[in-house]
Amino acid sequence: AVVSTQSTGYYSSVAAVAMRYGNSPENAAKIITETRRKDANEGGDHFYEVVTADKIRRAMDYLKNGAVKELRGKKVFAIFADCKDDKQTAVLNKADNRGRIERTTETHVTVVAYVGETKEDVERVYCGWAVPKPATRAPLQRKRLTKAEKLRDSITGRRIASELVNYLESLGMDLANVKVVGGDGTSVNTGIHKGMMTELQTMVGKKQQLQWSVCLFHQFELNLKAMFELVDGVKTETKKKTATTGPDSYAGPIGKRISRDASMDVWGIPVRPDFRPIPLSFPLPPPTVLKDMNRDSRNLINLCYFVTRDPSEFPKSLANCSLGELHSARWMNLATRIIRLYVTLSDKDPLYEKVRSLVHFIVGYYAKLFTAVMHKWRIEQGAGHFLDAVRLTEGLLQDDAQKKAVQKSLQINCYFANPTNTLLGMLASEDQAVREKAVKILQEIREFPVPDRSFNKPRINFKATTLLELTLLRKDRPELPGRWTFISDTGKVCVLQEPPLTKGEDLSRYLSQPLRTTLPCHSQHVERGVKLTSESVTRVTGHINQVGLALSTKRSREDCPGLLRARKLLKTMEESSFS
Repeated sequence: AVVSTQSTGYYSSVAAVAMRYGNSPENAAKIITETRRKDANEGGDHFYEVVTADKIRRAMDYLKNGAVKELRGKKVFAIFADCKDDKQTAVLNKADNRGRIERTTETHVTVVAYVGETKEDVERVYCGWAVPKPATRAPLQRKRLTKAEKLRDSITGRRIASELVNYLESLGMDLANVKVVGGDGTSVNTGIHKGMMTELQTMVGKKQQLQWSVCLFHQFELNLKAMFELVDGVKTETKKKTATTGPDSYAGPIGKRISRDASMDVWGIPVRPDFRPIPLSFPLPPPTVLKDMNRDSRNLINLCYFVTRDPSEFPKSLANCSLGELHSARWMNLATRIIRLYVTLSDKDPLYEKVRSLVHFIVGYYAKLFTAVMHKWRIEQGAGHFLDAVRLTEGLLQDDAQKKAVQKSLQINCYFANPTNTLLGMLASEDQAVREKAVKILQEIREFPVPDRSFNKPRINFKATTLLELTLLRKDRPELPGRWTFISDTGKVCVLQEPPLTKGEDLSRYLSQPLRTTLPCHSQHVERGVKLTSESVTRVTGHINQVGLALSTKRSREDCPGLLRARKLLKTMEESSFS
């Protein structure tokens, strides 16, 4: 045996796979060396090359640095971000214990950018994460903090936006053409005064409004939350009022039945052969949509489909499947467990009618809208999904209290009802008359000077049947004659503004063909990036080193999907590299 003399780049594929599955350089080197030794012995040759861990380590460093450098110079068109507190590996340089490696908690803002020149040809790129560090204090300070000190140390939208811009600029990315900002609907993101999206308008939008894409999945989960709280009788966010008894259980009567601490979990109870099907139609989505769903999403869709059909058609595999983990923030798994509970209940159970009303809402509202967004995911289709949600509250919910609760949730989170999004939806319509109306409105908007670019949530018209009626757009209000206006949720008369995505374009092009973009109306891709971030920060130290690991891991998953065993994949790469 002799030490291998191959260059570092020769082992890049093996290093990428090792990083993907969390294998150390030592383990990867041992696997390659053992594979070579075995092949040599089988061929009757006792000569083989030994791969050292240093070579694999250098190949890993080469890949990580190269992945970060590839982001340099890319023109960012849209920024999507999400925050999460992660346990990460860090080196603590303390005087009494220098260089000690420990786990610390740090807030990470995962960034997914869409890069390109125009809205039709942008490409999604995972960029790593920024770290919005709070104001520092002496490490041994133990005194109780005042309210002002807590506010100083909090992670605010302005701090997130600032660190986000600094991080992307440090990577060498071009932020001069940013038109869209997105994320979930938390107040730190969407606050109209100091939210992250508002601050980004000042920092990268040059005080011009950016197109907001606030996640519709998050919106519909909040609608489900409002409905569940009303029916189960207990709010789920105030622990002082015994709302949640833990991260995976609820205090209401229905919540206790489906919680993990129940005497028998819901999937352990047999399905009743005589349960009453829900009198709604729920067609299965196309196979291309199902392919992009994870296991929990597919379980929800399948349960919604079979709960509307005859009990004899309910598959045994679905009855015995393992349901997703229940958590106070995972409303999809809550919906799945509610349906699974329903098919086990007798109609004499005291909770039967309440559970049935929840299943009726999940099948006819939540799951239907979730599937629609998965199928039609573009930003110009988001306003249409919001209009569908408004229609369903009127047509599906007969109980006034339930209708009021869901409509209140829609009004609070009505970001896709803003006219900048409804006009995009009209331009994307297949109906030429609708597109012509939108073009006419935009041409009239351009005749007046550009007003203040602040983002305002509109007052929703819950009787609306078209996008134009959704926010009661009018041109004849006496406060601003001749200007297209709408009423905000606070009662303020707001001037209609042109969507940033159409600014400077020739509007006549939309008379012959609908608007099409490659930008999303949800932030599911950011959630997947958050998971990748959480995995990477625990494995190596140093921010750039961690980001490089995450980028290399993502590329390896794209190059070699579906191979789940690290050793098998390492051997495959070894055979392809050295054959």
